[in-house]
Amino acid sequence: MSSQTTRLIAIYFGLGGLVAFVFLQTGHFNFVNYDDGSYVFDNPNIRAGLAWRGVAWAFTHVHSQNWHPLTSICHMIDCQFFGLNAGAHHLVNTSVVATLVAQQVAIGSTESLPLASRIGNALVTYVNYLRQMFWPVDLVPFYIHPEWRLASWEIIGAIILLAGITAALFLFRRKLPFLLVGWLWYIVMLIPVIGIIQVGLQARADRYTYLPQIGVIIAVVWVIRDLTSLWRARAMILVPVSLAVVGSLSFLSYRQAMHWHDTESLWNYTLSLSLENDVALTGLAMLEVQRGQTDDAITHYRHALALRDGNAAAHYGLGLALSQQRKTDEAIEHWQKSLEIQPDNLNARNNLGAALAGIGGTPEAIEQWQQALAFDADNGNAANNLAWVFATSPDATLRNGAKAVAYAKRATKVPGGDNPLVYRTPAAAYAENSQFAEAISAAEHAKELAQAAGNSALVSELDRCIELFHQQRTLHKP
Repeated sequence: MSSQTTRLIAIYFGLGGLVAFVFLQTGHFNFVNYDDGSYVFDNPNIRAGLAWRGVAWAFTHVHSQNWHPLTSICHMIDCQFFGLNAGAHHLVNTSVVATLVAQQVAIGSTESLPLASRIGNALVTYVNYLRQMFWPVDLVPFYIHPEWRLASWEIIGAIILLAGITAALFLFRRKLPFLLVGWLWYIVMLIPVIGIIQVGLQARADRYTYLPQIGVIIAVVWVIRDLTSLWRARAMILVPVSLAVVGSLSFLSYRQAMHWHDTESLWNYTLSLSLENDVALTGLAMLEVQRGQTDDAITHYRHALALRDGNAAAHYGLGLALSQQRKTDEAIEHWQKSLEIQPDNLNARNNLGAALAGIGGTPEAIEQWQQALAFDADNGNAANNLAWVFATSPDATLRNGAKAVAYAKRATKVPGGDNPLVYRTPAAAYAENSQFAEAISAAEHAKELAQAAGNSALVSELDRCIELFHQQRTLHKP
């Protein structure tokens, strides 16, 4: 084996070791509520693992405002082998040097930004990305868009810097052509995501720079090689300097990755650097709702909405928190506002429907659930809710046994449909449609599932249902 081959192998193993140093710690990390819910643990199609139905879903559905079937299938494979073991998912990503970050918490709207504001932010963003490349500190998951608040000197300074670099490199294009190539690589590759055509609410996103920064790296490496070509002791100088640079960047990356340990550490870190970050406030409030810290959650949600009323996730989450305090009317208002901003928020539609049904607005609830199915025909919650209403509503004008059976079948066929609460619905639907043998069979299956889950209260409820069905009676109240 030649010395050059040995050196290359050592470099490859060294780089692999640095990746392991930075990211093996994620094997002990939890999921966070920034994107992991919609991509993994709250997505029944993903949680079900790898199956033909899931693959078909991945290619035919948009979720998290993106169509990315291969990403979805990769997550399905992870769930197939590791279930919802967050650390194993992270380590698989590490093994393929992959980073998958989206912005479910960041969904919302700003007022339509004028072209001048978008161009100004794009120019400053080019400079910010360069700064972050050479000094990667204070990185956060979500950068608030400055909209019209950029100072004139920032925009003018960015124009002068970018134009100056471009002009200088053009002048040296014959002597140092790799500089212009690397620079144009960086500039051109960022154009689709630089924000002139605004996608999402962020001012910029670090993940957009992975490929564009290769151009800058090419330019820097080649110019160093060219400028040091006559040095006798080049290797003695450049090797330790390179190791120091790569080692420093690896250390900074390790520290940065630590902030993603869990949801609380992520958003507390973000708020320490960006106090007025409505996305971070919303993410923290979501965690507080899950912990039952409703008052704290409501405070953070209201703060987030005071900063940006167009934050759909904050309106949705505030509705959840208010509903836990039985403030149904106000919860309904916020779910409606969330849907005005993000009409395809199916969780908001299902919760809004349940709230409307709870205050006697069953026809309006039916409309919400039907709209949810219009967005996603495989939405099991909406199908189950419709089936239950059509089977058990005390209003005879709303009950429809045939519709109840049809929707109940849809609910049980989607991923996550084989659970006792869902199977109680087809039992009620069959009974309403006078198919009592089928109702008994469905109820008995639901009872088996409830027993396996240790849900004794539901087992007792299903025993009562089975007794009614043997008497050829339905579940709706007269």
